[in-house]
Amino acid sequence: MKQKLLYKLFLISFIYFGYQKTKGQVGIGTDTPRAALEINSSTNGFLPPQVILIASNVSTPVVNPQGGTPIAGTIVYNTAINGVAPNNVIPGYYYWNGSNWLLLTSQTNPNLSEWTLTGNAGTSATTNFIGTTDPVDFVTRTNNVEKMRITSAGAVGIGTNAPTSKFHVTGSLGTSVAEITNNVAGNTVDALTIGINNCGTTCGQGTARNLILYNMNGTNQTFASFNFVPSTNYTGLTGASIEGIDRDVTNSYAGLTFKTRNSTNFSDRLTIRSSGNVGIGTVAPGSKLDVASGITTTQTVINATGSINDFLQFNVQNTSNGTQAQSGYSATADNGSATTGFAWMGINNSTFNFPTAYNIGGANDVSYIGSGQDMYIANANNTKSIIFSTGTAASPFFNERMRITNAGNVGIGTNTPGSKLTVNGAATNASAYNAVAGTTIDFSLSNLAYTTANPGNTFSLTNLKDGGTYTLSVRGTTSGTASFTAAGFTLKSVNNGATTSGKETLYTFLVIGTTVYFYMVTGF
Repeated sequence: MKQKLLYKLFLISFIYFGYQKTKGQVGIGTDTPRAALEINSSTNGFLPPQVILIASNVSTPVVNPQGGTPIAGTIVYNTAINGVAPNNVIPGYYYWNGSNWLLLTSQTNPNLSEWTLTGNAGTSATTNFIGTTDPVDFVTRTNNVEKMRITSAGAVGIGTNAPTSKFHVTGSLGTSVAEITNNVAGNTVDALTIGINNCGTTCGQGTARNLILYNMNGTNQTFASFNFVPSTNYTGLTGASIEGIDRDVTNSYAGLTFKTRNSTNFSDRLTIRSSGNVGIGTVAPGSKLDVASGITTTQTVINATGSINDFLQFNVQNTSNGTQAQSGYSATADNGSATTGFAWMGINNSTFNFPTAYNIGGANDVSYIGSGQDMYIANANNTKSIIFSTGTAASPFFNERMRITNAGNVGIGTNTPGSKLTVNGAATNASAYNAVAGTTIDFSLSNLAYTTANPGNTFSLTNLKDGGTYTLSVRGTTSGTASFTAAGFTLKSVNNGATTSGKETLYTFLVIGTTVYFYMVTGF
């Protein structure tokens, strides 16, 4: 059919315009053809064969008159919409490239098969795309050098042609690998969000990790960091950072350090070693929490505040049930150690049973121990007292037992002592001092004493105190008149004389100032 059409065209051309066999050129509407075939008309167009193509990858219904598929370059006009993307066809001019029908278009059709340099309109995300339809990577280049690759597996690589993750960026220009800036004003706009789908209990332990930083530095090096730049440009000085430290490749150990910049330096402020020890002001913490303020003008190293209508406390609890277990607080002098120059306040655990030089009491006993020089208990308020109380079962749950007023008066059983010692109640000696047969009586050992010496001796009284009352039992039964001496005191008596033979005698001494008044009772 196509041959008949060409034949008729050829015949008409020969009759009306002449056939120039010697030149091998055909002119329709012109007698001076400027090509192998030139059709010239100002009112009519050229109409090639109109066909209904099945798909872009199927040559039929067009055939080669000499047999087989059409010759590459064969042009037809398709009149139908057929096929399934990406092999679908639409009305328009097509040419056969030897394996597929390719659309000839001005790129204004909304169903495009090619993309223009000036942009496209009316595209469909379902059927229009830039990429490949076979399992071959998609590569973009500049200056004929590969800059980005999307592999057939869906990995994106920038700076690498072998990405190992969904998005793999490798820098080699001596500049930042990536920069993310959000210039939208407002405090509800995130610059970067990184998330994973519920990693469960394994999160951060080898699977499903949100963000990974690593470095090739050796063991014990700083190997990764987050840097915060207080500037309008990322090239500014780091104002604060979080860095990975203690890198141990063999055991996968690591720690963290937090740095800040101030007017003096850019330095570590808080360090978490891989051992779990935390240091504030030190990069080598020796305990679970080690705070080192260094040389400072601030008197408070640690300040804890809170608001609760109950007991606000700083608690230390030793959960061991060992016989040496205690919990408490220790303060150590600059030249102190674990055994000297320290003060300790604490409580023994429930199974404590380890009395040593620095341990006191039994299970659950509370102690305050000092191992320095003198121990002071003081109240700096010049109008208040030091009060000692014991607990009771009912409100107010504490009863005052002794008070030392700011004037220096001591009251036992009274909170208003009017003298150096005021006792509201009886005073009892736990035991009397036994001088055996001696005549030197040391009243610092007790205010009650006794001796088997005879009353005819001279007795030396020591350690008498102003305001004190003392009693001496002389159990020697040989009759005699006793005499007494006391350094710094004058002794006076209204009835001192010979004792009754075969009987014991009792002497009572009352010290007022530097005078000792005494009397005797004999005949016991």
